[in-house]
Amino acid sequence: MNKTNDASVIEALNVVERDPARGPLFWWFYDNHADMLRLAAGRRINWTELCPRLTKLGLTDQTGKPMTTQTARKTWARVCQMKVWMQETRDRQRRARGREPERGANANRPPPVLTTPAPRPPVPHYPPPPASSMTPVQGMVDQRPHSELSQEERRARTDANVRRLRRRFAETSGRNPDEIE
Repeated sequence: MNKTNDASVIEALNVVERDPARGPLFWWFYDNHADMLRLAAGRRINWTELCPRLTKLGLTDQTGKPMTTQTARKTWARVCQMKVWMQETRDRQRRARGREPERGANANRPPPVLTTPAPRPPVPHYPPPPASSMTPVQGMVDQRPHSELSQEERRARTDANVRRLRRRFAETSGRNPDEIE
C-alpha cells in the first residue's frame, strides 16, 4: 500500500485508529492519559472541578451531550482499562519475539528475583455428611409422566409427596410432623 499524505487517506486511517463511536471526551483522556496520571500523582481526581473546565474545551460524551461527573469518571476508567490492555498486549508481543517488555522508569533495573513459593499444605479431607441427609426419599416419584395422570391423580400425587417430605423433614430436624405446614 502506498503511503500518501492525501487528506482523505489520513482521515480514513484516523477513523480506523480512533473509533468514532467513542466520544471526544474519551479521546481527550486517551491523548492526555500520561499527563493526567503524572499530575494526579496517585490522588483522586476532583471530577466536580474538572468537568466544567473540560466542557469549556468543547468536550462531550459519546452522544454529544455535556458530560456529568459520573460520565467523566466512567470514561476515564475505560481509558485506563484500554491503556492497561494495550500495554499488556505489547508486552505479550515482545515476549513472543523473545524480547523482554519495557518497564518504564525501571527499564534499566535488573528484573526482580523470583523465589519459588513454599509448597501449599495438603487440603484436608473432610468426611462426607451423614448418609441420612443425602439419601433420596423412597417412593417419592410416580413413574408415569405427568401428562398421563388425571387431575385427581395429580392432586393425590402432590399431596402424598408433600406428606412424605414433611415426615422426612420432621425426622431429620427432630420436630413433630404435625407442626410442619
